[in-house]
Amino acid sequence: MRYLFSSPHSYLDYASGAAISTRSALRALVRQGEQVDVLCGTYFDDPQMNERAFFRLLKSIGSPVKVTELRLKDGAEPCSFRLVEFDDSGINASFLLAEDSFRASSKFFPMKSISNRLFFHFLNKKLDALRPDVFATYGGDPRLILSAKRAKANGGASVFLLYNLAYSKRDLFLAFDKVVVPSEFARRYYLDALDVDSVVVPPLIEEETVVAKERTPQYLTFVNPTVEKGLYWFVGIARTLRETRPDIPILIVEGRSQWRDLVPRRVRDELTNVEVMRNVAEPREFYAVTKLLIAPSLVEETFGRVVVEAAMNGVPVVASDRGALAELVADSSVKLPIPRRFTPTGGKDPTLEELRPWLDAILALWDDERLSREIVAGLSDGGFPVRASARR
Repeated sequence: MRYLFSSPHSYLDYASGAAISTRSALRALVRQGEQVDVLCGTYFDDPQMNERAFFRLLKSIGSPVKVTELRLKDGAEPCSFRLVEFDDSGINASFLLAEDSFRASSKFFPMKSISNRLFFHFLNKKLDALRPDVFATYGGDPRLILSAKRAKANGGASVFLLYNLAYSKRDLFLAFDKVVVPSEFARRYYLDALDVDSVVVPPLIEEETVVAKERTPQYLTFVNPTVEKGLYWFVGIARTLRETRPDIPILIVEGRSQWRDLVPRRVRDELTNVEVMRNVAEPREFYAVTKLLIAPSLVEETFGRVVVEAAMNGVPVVASDRGALAELVADSSVKLPIPRRFTPTGGKDPTLEELRPWLDAILALWDDERLSREIVAGLSDGGFPVRASARR
């Protein structure tokens, strides 16, 4: 079969869980002998991404990159752009670079930007040329509806990959043959909220990029320190541990935002027990040094990659009970509620009384290796096959 994944959002975005999950699935299809093509735009969650960083990213893949200069009449004005093509582990991948690429924020969907219009022009050409058996996509641009209908008119099926709870209208999904979600929680949510029936396909976790070959566990780790992921809750924990357990070093792993942009300097200076690691392409880099991971998310998560990845590395997790995290973490001693006054947009400081269950759980796991092993075993038995691998 022939598959085409296409989205204005880059599938090479290491700051996006949706992109990571999609690329893993596409690579698995290639290993099964399927033909896979990709056409993407340049929307990245990573705010540091620019053209130079993009080509560094392509260089890291280790495949020759072909850049073709092209010119197209876009509306009333002709425009020049580049078509970037490369082989990504057997995936025939291509990106479009226009003069406004990387300058347009994906949060605001600049429908009239040159890069956006070029993307949909080439997507339609790609659908007609390849006539894929399956067209898959994600993102909220309503023009994807027309693309799904075009794929169907060419004899193919269309699939929408739905990774978050940001959608409030069901019209986008009606054109697709299947809507795929990563968890039972997400399936129930969209069935109740929009009357959209979906199929649960848990994300594939690739062992070769996630599982550390050698581990020297030494840090309490927090990944993607944003407000919605529990930034202020974490700061409260870090402050308390600095006073009560300065022997516990803490590692921040940046995601789509940088630590220095999220937390005032006076607070950063105060937290002398915190070290920072930049966003990495392979999570095994920080799991190699992680002894315990916390996931104090305030959003209703549709999955919880860090929980599964941690378990694959033998790392215990203390997590909130928001969304699908409640499905992944079975043990109530490490699946802890956070008061509802803490919201994904709220910047409130927790009290010591509110933090106490989290601090107790952290210290118990930090000091008791046998308990840590039991918790990891519980994560492994929590209903998700944590050993799902691209090699299986």
